[in-house]
Amino acid sequence: MQCKFQVAIVGIGPAGLAASQVLLRHGAHVLLIDENRRPGGQLLRRGGGDSSQQWPREVRTAGNLLQYAPSRSKVLTKARVLGREADGSLWVEDARGRMLAIQAEALLMASGARERFVPFPGWTLPGVISTGAAQVMLKESGVLPAQDLLLAGCTPLLYALGSEILASNGRVQAIVDQANMRTGLGLLIAAAGARSPLGAALASMSRLIRGRVPVHRQRTILDARGDRELEEVLTIKLDNQGEPIPGSERIHPARIAAVGHGFVPNVELPAQAGCDLIQDFYPGTWAVKVDGHMQTSVPGVYAAGEVAGIGGGGKALLEGQMAGWAVLQELGLCPKAEGSRILKSLSPKRRKWLAYGRAVHKYCRPPGQNSRDLSEETVICRCEKVTLAEIKRGVEQGFTTPGALKMATRCGMGMCQGRTCLPIVSEMLAERFPDVPVQPPSVRMPVKAVSVDNMARDNGPNEAAY
Repeated sequence: MQCKFQVAIVGIGPAGLAASQVLLRHGAHVLLIDENRRPGGQLLRRGGGDSSQQWPREVRTAGNLLQYAPSRSKVLTKARVLGREADGSLWVEDARGRMLAIQAEALLMASGARERFVPFPGWTLPGVISTGAAQVMLKESGVLPAQDLLLAGCTPLLYALGSEILASNGRVQAIVDQANMRTGLGLLIAAAGARSPLGAALASMSRLIRGRVPVHRQRTILDARGDRELEEVLTIKLDNQGEPIPGSERIHPARIAAVGHGFVPNVELPAQAGCDLIQDFYPGTWAVKVDGHMQTSVPGVYAAGEVAGIGGGGKALLEGQMAGWAVLQELGLCPKAEGSRILKSLSPKRRKWLAYGRAVHKYCRPPGQNSRDLSEETVICRCEKVTLAEIKRGVEQGFTTPGALKMATRCGMGMCQGRTCLPIVSEMLAERFPDVPVQPPSVRMPVKAVSVDNMARDNGPNEAAY
């Protein structure tokens, strides 16, 4: 089934919605695509009711435009983008399993980010979940993963999630934060420079203080233990260089531990489309390379938000607006002078958000522990159950790139297609071979797992449906 639009936007989070606001106001015909049931992305995700009233003004306006401009906009939710052909066709599997070939004069990729994982013994036990998974359960379904949770890792999300748990009448046993006070202060200073909504952060901290939630800083997980499910978590204190302090171990009884270590841009689709990537702070973690107008290296393809570098919701909103104005210029829907003036005025604000993003990265990756501290039985690839010992054997045999290790050990061949383990493996290789440049991922279509039946199905032309 072939469908034509002026602009296609992949991802309906803050960046995608902000871009659609600019585009729809100037008469563009826009298609928005997202895997979730509702627009909003992870940051603005909410359950039933008129949750859009809680969104920022720019995004709320975009939602109203989508509702009242149906002749110029189409929203595909629960749909997956599988890849982009050389002729620019975007292949999409819709909610009914139909394969659509989308033609668009301009494409904006706003596919956001996912959580970054740091493995430790026992991280595959039932009861160890990601901070993002816990947040999805709360925001989407209003369900607590458990009445009592332990939060651990090194990410600002620990504090936001802790506040949300308390607001939902849950209990936070403790927050185990690997970062130190110095990096926390640096993050607050960068947030103030970017004019981030510090009020929300301070409100979260205030709620945690009122709830008497203990916060253990410079402490990290050594082990998660349990027979068939999580029963306790062993942590250890770190010195100022991030090294473990012998004798400072502590056991935390826990049935559920929500763990997070920052974020990784979702660059698989841009990489498959041929967009140039740049390293995004961590070895083996990549972001889409964009210019000052959010244009990628592929003509007619733009990127905005976390996919172009981690920096938070404010950065995503700003870059979405910038991408919208740049697309308007390309399509001739606004005077070039007006578009250039607005883009120039937004650029200094973006630089401040990029500085904030660097502070977030520094917070989420404090110095110290790395893969050399793990036991060899630790599972690295959860889908294929590949252990650290197997990966080390592969490296000793000469497989020193993520792609080679994938073929040698099956690491990254599971359902997630390496979205969890390949950044981990890339960091390990960078630690072991610091003089060998880490190569960007090689991605082929389909970028998401899809049934052969759906790929082969002939849906027939039916443009009227879209």
